[in-house]
Amino acid sequence: MRPRRRRIADRQPVFRDIAIPLVMTSIMLVMGIIFGSVGAQTLDQSEKGELVEYLSRFGQSLADSISGVRVPIQSAILTNLQKLAIIWVLAATVIGSPAILLVIFLQGFASGFTVALLVEEWSIRGLALAAASVVPHNLFVVSGLVLSGSAGLGHAWSTVRAVAGSGSSPWWKRLLSFSVVCLLCSILLVLAAVVESQVSPFLVRRVAPFVF
Repeated sequence: MRPRRRRIADRQPVFRDIAIPLVMTSIMLVMGIIFGSVGAQTLDQSEKGELVEYLSRFGQSLADSISGVRVPIQSAILTNLQKLAIIWVLAATVIGSPAILLVIFLQGFASGFTVALLVEEWSIRGLALAAASVVPHNLFVVSGLVLSGSAGLGHAWSTVRAVAGSGSSPWWKRLLSFSVVCLLCSILLVLAAVVESQVSPFLVRRVAPFVF
């Protein structure tokens, strides 16, 4: 029984280092989505009118286009990997790790704002448009950022514990483990870019004629 209890006790800090950051990043993501939705509803009519007019022109161009408009995949990959790089730097410095939650919040805010604006303006049709244009690639983006952000917070917390004398693993092993997680998350972000540039425009072209 004693060895078993010892193994359970050894796993508890590891579980805590993973579970608590994951809960924190998930909460910040949900808060960002909520605040983004509220932000879309608090726009004044002139600002909302400009955004809706832009979306209408863009959607109409997709509906009338044969080949459609695609987001350059290089640009999408660069944008996604820049977010991941910011998370890595913030976590590696340890002192900047709380700002990781801000990165997750802003990602949620952007998604919530866009979806809320579309739904408020076009109701069910807007929801269909959001499902085609916002949701597919953001599933990968959000997954990659939440996982890397959680790993970053866990890395920072374990580093603080090590400095305080309650940790034993070398700093370079912790940083290496975190970097491996980020490398795996980069695959999700590259997939997100592929979906955003190839799949989402195809879906939007199918939905656009029913919306605009």
